[in-house]
Amino acid sequence: MPPEFLAQVDHKGRRLITEWATAIYVYDTGDLVDAFIVSEVTDEGERASIDCVGWLGYLSGFPYRGTFSARDIHAADAINEIVNSLDKWPGADVGISTAFYGAFPDLGNPAPGEMPEIPTLPVKPPAFTEPQPDRPDYDYDNKTRYERRLEEYNQKLEAWQERRDAAREIEQDYQGKVRDRENTISERERILDRSAFRLNWWTTHDILTELQSVLGDIDAQVKVAHTEYSDGSIEHRLEFFSEKHTRVTAVDLVEGENVIQRVDITAGTDKHAKSVVVLGAGEGKSMLRSTYHYEAGGDNGLQRVQTHIDKGLGSQYRVSRLADRLVRRRRYWKGYGTLTVIDTDKPGSANGFDVGDEVMYRTTDRDGFDHEAWVLVTRIVMKPAEELLEIDIEPIEEVATS
Repeated sequence: MPPEFLAQVDHKGRRLITEWATAIYVYDTGDLVDAFIVSEVTDEGERASIDCVGWLGYLSGFPYRGTFSARDIHAADAINEIVNSLDKWPGADVGISTAFYGAFPDLGNPAPGEMPEIPTLPVKPPAFTEPQPDRPDYDYDNKTRYERRLEEYNQKLEAWQERRDAAREIEQDYQGKVRDRENTISERERILDRSAFRLNWWTTHDILTELQSVLGDIDAQVKVAHTEYSDGSIEHRLEFFSEKHTRVTAVDLVEGENVIQRVDITAGTDKHAKSVVVLGAGEGKSMLRSTYHYEAGGDNGLQRVQTHIDKGLGSQYRVSRLADRLVRRRRYWKGYGTLTVIDTDKPGSANGFDVGDEVMYRTTDRDGFDHEAWVLVTRIVMKPAEELLEIDIEPIEEVATS
């Protein structure tokens, strides 16, 4: 933009374009299609430039204040706790609301099969109350009679001791089962506590990263929607969908039709992998680690391994889920050039698509890769003056080619 734009002020004398204070709203033929927050303003001498973040990107860098722990919490409640924690910082309220579509799972629960079963409460055996036989007094008048009584006493004592010892063994077995049951209950409590959904100031250093981790845990996605009402007010809404990607069937990307330029398609590249190792939090032997792989060698081709390190992964569940997702994406990796597409529908409209959607991409009349696959839209650049879109795409998990 012309540099004089940077000097413009409002009726209060404030600069109209100010970093981290100005919002920019994007309209297309009168419709609000997007909104941004100015994050950088650069005076380049003969011109000025700005950089922006979206309402979701504004969350980046904010640590969580305080502590939060919950077992068996609904994912929507956990997400709201993350997003609403922004309000704990003075001056950070940018008017974000949330909406949820679909069925979301609960968080803060142990993995299937992790919880040991509680043993049945054993029946308490009756107490051994039988009195010990009394030893006979010495009979000074009749020594033979005394010896006979003493022998009878010894036999009774031996039998009594056997019954006492048997009762003790039963009681010890009972006490052991009680202890085992109590230990199991304590272990279940430790597992429940370890599995609880937690946010705290010493580990949750970025609420946007934590939000993205939660979405990965539940295979969900988020989109930002901006709605302008008749009174001029604008709602900024994070819309969460229970399915990770929306598969759009109303429009296809077809080379030679709405895709007006042929792009390079590269199979393999250094992103291809048949095995993925993910390393999470911890150091040395205590580091969280997970490996997922497909068969390699022979007809399956050479082994290729990708190692992904993310110290923000604080649970084995998250480490394993990420390894599983990555290897399914990397197994049939294709690299695509940027598509130039005729702009027939606005991104996000009823007949269009948006970043995060899956669309069908088809090539035609190629001698090499004639390709047909569902792909993930990762970037859209709108060029209204030319009525064109620039679109970046990536393979989705288990790309199927027909």
